[in-house]
Amino acid sequence: MSDEHQGNQRDASEDDDGFTLALYGAAGALGEQVRIALEGEGLPIEAFYAAGALRSAGGEVSFRNTSVAVRTAAEVDAMEPDVAILAVPDDVSEGRRERLMRKGTLVIDVSPSGRRNSALPLIWPALNYDVLKSHEGGFAVPGAVTTTVAPVAAALASVGRLDALDVVAMLGASHAGVTGPADLSAQTLALMNFRVPESGTLGGELAFNVMVGSRHAEDASDLYEDELRAELYRLSPRFDGVECHLTALRIPVFAGTTVTLTARFADDVELDPDRVRGAFTARGDLEQGGPDVTLRDALDSDTILLGPARIDPARKVVRVTAFADATHRVATSIAALLDRMHGDDDLW
Repeated sequence: MSDEHQGNQRDASEDDDGFTLALYGAAGALGEQVRIALEGEGLPIEAFYAAGALRSAGGEVSFRNTSVAVRTAAEVDAMEPDVAILAVPDDVSEGRRERLMRKGTLVIDVSPSGRRNSALPLIWPALNYDVLKSHEGGFAVPGAVTTTVAPVAAALASVGRLDALDVVAMLGASHAGVTGPADLSAQTLALMNFRVPESGTLGGELAFNVMVGSRHAEDASDLYEDELRAELYRLSPRFDGVECHLTALRIPVFAGTTVTLTARFADDVELDPDRVRGAFTARGDLEQGGPDVTLRDALDSDTILLGPARIDPARKVVRVTAFADATHRVATSIAALLDRMHGDDDLW
């Protein structure tokens, strides 16, 4: 093994179709989940490169029971990996994505910048896998809220034409990044000891509290709402023309995403409760959780857990609450997409 591959895990099969892979943001919360998901797929990764922020460089992460050194993004760029996964903030992703693609690296961009780039196909496996055929060296994956809302909305759209979607998204501390849960824990301990807590990355006092809007909310709009609307329209033509609104709330839980969807159907739709429930059951990525389902039940799950649906045929309205571990589901979907691409020469 060459010097530059020291400390990286090599696949035992030495498969001729093996490839090198770089994970940017390897030490982050999403990066950790991606590493776990890649291990589960058994992909022929000949060398694994871990890139991190300057504060993470020099540390180590684990991959396939081996400690891998975390390098700076510039150092990993120079290794010219075959595949790069960008689980990073916008300022890291923006220019790096284009440079890597020009060098022939397949880029999977999980950053907000990647999702907003109209030149990159936006892919979610259970909704529009066929769009992957149009990729020209890279594609993006939807954000946490969209990956929770879209499968539920797709099931409802199969029942009949939707007029509007009103979404309330309840975001845990992990939406603030890898330090969010630790900051929530510190705030909780401070309050229990009658001390004023520090905001940290949470943007305010979240412990035993609820905050309106995501960290990106402004007076006039919330970026999460803009992203959800744009991403839904890109993922499926069934969402074209559907009026979509989102209210984001930050709640004092460490991880997970909860959304309540209120779907209003067109006046000419005959809303049959049994058909609505059947549409949920027909999707493999949705699971009925029963009346006592909780967010904790959804953690580390590949599926979205649904609470009981409230169906009003007269008003053409369905309301349902969905619980998901969005970070886990994004990571496993990336690994699954990579596995399917590797087995298809037309996509690889």
